[in-house]
Amino acid sequence: TDVAVAAIDELLARHTGEVAIAVSTLRTSMTADEDRLAENFDEEHVQCALEILKVAGGMKHDVSTCEAKTKGVFREMLKRLERYADTFGTESGGTSFNLPDSMPSTDVALIIAQDTCSDKGGVEENYGDISTETSSLARFFTGDKGGLARTTSLYSKAAEAVIRLARTCHVFVFDVCSAVPRRALRDLSSKPIWRKEASDEDALTYGILPQQYINTVGEHMLALVQAIEPFASDPEAFELTDGVMDNAKDVALPSWRDFAAAIGGSDANRDEIVAGLMNAQSIRDYVSMHVEESEKIEDDVEEEEELTASAQFTNKWLDAIGLAVSGYLLERTLRIHSLSKAGGEHLSADYNYLINVFEALGITGHPHPLLLHFTRLFSMPPNEMMVSADTSSAMGRAIRASENRIALMRGIDS
Repeated sequence: TDVAVAAIDELLARHTGEVAIAVSTLRTSMTADEDRLAENFDEEHVQCALEILKVAGGMKHDVSTCEAKTKGVFREMLKRLERYADTFGTESGGTSFNLPDSMPSTDVALIIAQDTCSDKGGVEENYGDISTETSSLARFFTGDKGGLARTTSLYSKAAEAVIRLARTCHVFVFDVCSAVPRRALRDLSSKPIWRKEASDEDALTYGILPQQYINTVGEHMLALVQAIEPFASDPEAFELTDGVMDNAKDVALPSWRDFAAAIGGSDANRDEIVAGLMNAQSIRDYVSMHVEESEKIEDDVEEEEELTASAQFTNKWLDAIGLAVSGYLLERTLRIHSLSKAGGEHLSADYNYLINVFEALGITGHPHPLLLHFTRLFSMPPNEMMVSADTSSAMGRAIRASENRIALMRGIDS
């Protein structure tokens, strides 16, 4: 039985792997020219990308169905083995059951099942220990023998392949949805306005407006709501895809790794620090606005629990893409070489606009606390720059390093 299950498992895993390769090839073709993808972006692109995610959901459903049917067959075979053991009796030792002189052809599967499950391989009419054989079948669908059915997938390789396929589809959807903001933020660090000094003409203008690049990012984030919601509102599509959304926000990790690299130092590059920097809950205690953010995050969690399932699905993607955009913006900011007082005011205006967009979206954990913290650092008095981060932990040291980087940008001795 184990051999047969392993063979089916391998077959399903290989098929799922081939589907993942096909999706990856399509993704590479679609994203080869990121500028073109961003320029021609349309809501239909998001719909098509989410349809690809349905493939992973369908594959998970098929593997689960196959596993359930296999367990059903084993369950029926077990019943027949036990029934024949009771009907035809066992030898004097009470361990081996004797085959009758004849039996219906429909019960030949019983002989195959017993022979397959028996460790003794079957000799003449003695087909092994009936208790061992029934246990061999029972362990595939009961909680006995270590609870295999409750804790372990029957087709473990196929299940792992489905997880890899889902991750590939996550990246595909993310690449489509993030193309516009990534292009808009790409040249942020080299904009000449950051080095510009204030002039008399600037003093006469009515406030400082956010620049076009950040308007593009904010408008795109708002537009994604309308792009994702129709798909999430389709019951069939939602049922298939919601089951493969585990760890979807991991698509944002590369942006935060780049942010950690921009911070520098051995601490920031550790995986647990990268994950911690990305996590709004874990980071808020290290920055100066953590009290206000704590209250807001708790309120957001309560509100999100009241949302419909389709709205929660939409928010999962907005959360993942928003995290990536936030990490990319922070990384691009730390790459700025010099930030004048006027440049800091412009950058603060840009950050405040995006913060307002995230607040309007109402996603738990957004705006990210570091966006709020950096906004304050751009205009914070020099003597207050180095008082917010606790350097007793690796996380605190990473945040302090980012503060030092902004201080250096502003020409403040750290």
